[in-house]
Amino acid sequence: MKKMMVLVAALAAAAMLMVPAAGSAAMTGNEGGSGKVSKADSTFLVEALQTDLMEVESGKVAIEQGKSQSVVKLGEMLSRAHSALYAKGKKLATKLGVKVPKAPSAAMMQKMKALAAKKGAAFDKAYAKLMVMGHEESIEKATNEIEGGSDKLVVTAAKQDLKIYEMHLKAAEKVMKEAR
Repeated sequence: MKKMMVLVAALAAAAMLMVPAAGSAAMTGNEGGSGKVSKADSTFLVEALQTDLMEVESGKVAIEQGKSQSVVKLGEMLSRAHSALYAKGKKLATKLGVKVPKAPSAAMMQKMKALAAKKGAAFDKAYAKLMVMGHEESIEKATNEIEGGSDKLVVTAAKQDLKIYEMHLKAAEKVMKEAR
């Protein structure tokens, strides 16, 4: 119960830190692309950073609440990897003048809150399913950025991230099969 209260407090604090979404992101010049960061490139960056933050936090919850060792290990891997992705993405966003989010989106926060309320095998199944769905979505967004992005630096980052997302998806699918 105490862990749940701490998580809810942390989620509430993170929600208060949320910054405006990509629509209000700065448009500044950069030497890596077309001269301005397009709204689509900015949106991709902001959403990827918000997703990284969610992966880090939900991974911590999986470490604390996971029943199976495979869920705990997945949480550890995803938390660590998305921490590194966030640091890399934050550096790029700052370079391009895109406002860096400090918390997951409100919708992501709701998903994390619902996840944290589950226990035991139900938690393991829900976490694995959320990670599969989330990484499928990240793959789709990265692919769209690669195909339609206008900033070379953002497209390059999407290509690098895509490989990681695909690896994470395979790991999450394996855990989801075990959690059935």
